[in-house]
Amino acid sequence: MSALLVGYARCSTDQQDLTAQRDALTALGVQTERIYVDHGLTGTNRERPGLREALATGLFLLWSSLLCLIWLAVIFVTRSTPATG
Repeated sequence: MSALLVGYARCSTDQQDLTAQRDALTALGVQTERIYVDHGLTGTNRERPGLREALATGLFLLWSSLLCLIWLAVIFVTRSTPATG
C-alpha cells in the first residue's frame, strides 16, 4: 500500500514564490493535487484556507484508512472463528 501524503505550503507576501516549496513536496512524493497553499498570508493571519483544507483532507484519509482496517479486522475475525452451536 502506498502512502497517501498531503502537503501544505505558505508564503507571507505576494512577492514570494511557492515553487521551491511545491518542488520539495513533490520530491517527497506528494501528488500535486494534494498540495494546498496559502499565498500572501502573514503569520499573524489565523484565516488560512489552504491549511484548513490540508488538515481536512488528512483527517479524511486517516479516518477512511482506519475504517478500512476495522472492516478488514472484523472480516478476519469472523472468518477465522469457528462456528459454535
